[in-house]
Amino acid sequence: MAPFLFGGDRMRTAVIGCGSLGLLWGARFTQIPGALTLLTRSKEQQQQLNQYGIDFESLDGRKKQIPVQAMWIEELPQPVQFDMVHVMVKQNHLPPIIPILQEITSPTSRLLFWQNGLGHEKQIELLANRPWTYAAITTEGAHRSSYNTVKHTGKGETWVGPFPKLLTFDPPIQEWIIAVENLGLQIAMDQQIFRRMWEKLAINCVVNPITALHQVKNGELLSSEYISEIEKISREVQAVAQKKGFSFELDDMIQKVAYVCRNTKNNYSSMLQDLLQGRQTEIDYMNGAIIRYGKEEKIPTAYNQYLVERIHHRENNG
Repeated sequence: MAPFLFGGDRMRTAVIGCGSLGLLWGARFTQIPGALTLLTRSKEQQQQLNQYGIDFESLDGRKKQIPVQAMWIEELPQPVQFDMVHVMVKQNHLPPIIPILQEITSPTSRLLFWQNGLGHEKQIELLANRPWTYAAITTEGAHRSSYNTVKHTGKGETWVGPFPKLLTFDPPIQEWIIAVENLGLQIAMDQQIFRRMWEKLAINCVVNPITALHQVKNGELLSSEYISEIEKISREVQAVAQKKGFSFELDDMIQKVAYVCRNTKNNYSSMLQDLLQGRQTEIDYMNGAIIRYGKEEKIPTAYNQYLVERIHHRENNG
């Protein structure tokens, strides 16, 4: 495989995982030079995307159909390799994807992991001779209503940083970030991406389980009705994060939750969408991560434990 060179028709980019996030960003990536391939986890979605493209609705309600090329991960041609891969499957779907990533990349490939929560560094470290790995954290909101239909539901920010062991940015990633900025999107490099991940985790630990259990949109959490739950979760997250070396003010955490809820007020959280569709949620990588780290540091996390148990009960009983 030739050395990675950003830009031009030769650059081969893949998005693996075509849920709401994958379709949102996949639609955007079609505007960046190079060949884009969406790698789906089902044959049906591959067929829909190849036949109809992405049906995309922007925040202002404008709709357009975006032609794309899709492949089913169970039928990838051999050999096939990509210069850049955006891994947008959920945490609980990541383990079986790791061997596929090993096959479709080379030592010069750049891999960006877009997962919520914490813990996926252990999976990433299973990759052999894949040094260029990054984490991407985003507060953008999107809702997928069919295999190929996605609506942008909330404007947000995105950060990219070396993860889990890489210490610096390399020129191709810097050039890619500039290309995304040129699309009019808010994206930035962040050398301290672990801190950003903890901030996102704190928000997810609040927004996802509360909206999922009450079956409300994100914007509903701005009501005073939910402040007690928000504070209980945030206090436990704050205590655990501080022991792990990430200090946050409680008021700042709650304000950031409110900021996200305002900007994604019409969005259904990923956890609520999972429950409504009868899918397993990422609760074990969000509030469950707080519980695990709390046990390590001997910090009580009773309310997060309560939320995990309730979400699992909903998963098992509908």
